[in-house]
Amino acid sequence: TENGITFNGDTAAANALNDYEEGTWDPSFNTSNSNWSGGVSVSNGNYVKVGKLVYIFGRVTWSSTGGTGNLQFTNIPFSMENGSDYDGQISIGYRENIGYPRLHTSFSTATNRINLHYVDSTSPFNSASVVVGALQSTGSIYFAGCYRAD
Repeated sequence: TENGITFNGDTAAANALNDYEEGTWDPSFNTSNSNWSGGVSVSNGNYVKVGKLVYIFGRVTWSSTGGTGNLQFTNIPFSMENGSDYDGQISIGYRENIGYPRLHTSFSTATNRINLHYVDSTSPFNSASVVVGALQSTGSIYFAGCYRAD
């Protein structure tokens, strides 16, 4: 309907599902200081947006590395809600030619970027940002997850 879909007899407009979208997007790399100068040869992504929740799926393949700073995924399909870094999670799947075996992410809601982090292999298993120097000259990252849109 014009005002959205309601469920279980709840007719309140505030509870109606009024947004559903599917599409593609072009994930990319940048760094925390916007200094990425490497090449990206493949940038594929899909999304599904249901209300404020955005489910993203993607792959980035780099063909060269360059620059300094902490790696981030950029060019997300919708702006993030300005909340806390825990307003979603992006999981790293298959990857190749990154110098760390355990990768995870966090959100940079002020800049609409997804930060890449690693967990080190020594106790107490600290977490730190993935820097450009951790990438080999070519490689790929596949990822999927969900965040809240603005």
